[in-house]
Amino acid sequence: TPDNPDIGRALADRMADGCHLHEVAINIKQNTEVVMRAASLVMKNAQIAVGAAKANVGAMSDALKLVDESSTTVLTNCRLRLVNLLGQFWSPAWEATLFPDQSTAVPENQGQRLSLLENLAVYFTNNPASESVDLGATAALCTAAATALSDARQVHGTAKTNQTTKLHERDAALKALRKRIRSLIEELTLLLADDDARWEDFGLTIPANPSAPEGIA
Repeated sequence: TPDNPDIGRALADRMADGCHLHEVAINIKQNTEVVMRAASLVMKNAQIAVGAAKANVGAMSDALKLVDESSTTVLTNCRLRLVNLLGQFWSPAWEATLFPDQSTAVPENQGQRLSLLENLAVYFTNNPASESVDLGATAALCTAAATALSDARQVHGTAKTNQTTKLHERDAALKALRKRIRSLIEELTLLLADDDARWEDFGLTIPANPSAPEGIA
């Protein structure tokens, strides 16, 4: 049975066509046309859901990138303001700002940038004389940037979680589809002779003449 979802769906649809033609005549009871088409539809919907989830992750990644770039600009402006006040290089005067790793550089890690925005919001609140509206270094700007970045990270994380869920659902649908295909094959084995030409109507090879049937479209 196929491991590829598209091939599995195509085979299930072909088998459903065979059921449409022959299920009454050969007395198929378990894996009927309705059952096979339902399994194929579940697989189709699961694939569509995965595609939509992946697209959403891409969109949320792009949105997060834009927000992160904007928040980095805020941090850069704040750093320039603090360099004017505290000096370019790390010293005890920088301790209260909570720039990480005893460095005055804007962190490369996104999580550290978020934390630094939150910390600088507190710093500027406690030290309003250090703020500069003209330079874009204020507690309000840091708070807004931190909130936007935190929200974007959360939405992106939710999108990735949803994508993982949809991938698991697709895998479960494929597993169920493959099981249904095998079940119909087993049922046909009991109902059709090994040399019955009707095997090919189900998209299967004739057991007594194992030449490849017409390709699955």
